[in-house]
Amino acid sequence: MYLTMQEVAELTGISAYTIRFYEKSGILPRIERSESGIRRFSEADVACLRYIADFKKTGMALEDIAPLIAEISRYGCILNKYEQGEATEQSVIKRYQLLREQQQRLLEQRENLDRMLAEVGRKLERYERHFAAQSALAASGASAKESIER
Repeated sequence: MYLTMQEVAELTGISAYTIRFYEKSGILPRIERSESGIRRFSEADVACLRYIADFKKTGMALEDIAPLIAEISRYGCILNKYEQGEATEQSVIKRYQLLREQQQRLLEQRENLDRMLAEVGRKLERYERHFAAQSALAASGASAKESIER
């Protein structure tokens, strides 16, 4: 059973424009077409799109995703193929290394985000202390200027 572009876009949440871009740029393997030229997506095509979307969510660049998708399209699950003698150890190691590198990039991004969140938290606390002080002054009936003059 084949799916149309619209069905695949709805199923995956990836726009038709993006799907066409992935195909044109070679990241997504060439999609079969009907005699009239309409794309006919297989389950494997949809799986590739989901892999691309998952890798993109990790922040992985398209040029890093392309070799992974090429191998997934060619071999499917690389570990299963390796165990069956249909893939080389080198291809398993290559995929593993790409994923390890991405994991390291994500860990670094998380550390940067944690630092930025901590800094934003410190600034928010400073503003909250300022607002609390202003509220206390207002409650006492003194203006900020009077408070400074005292």
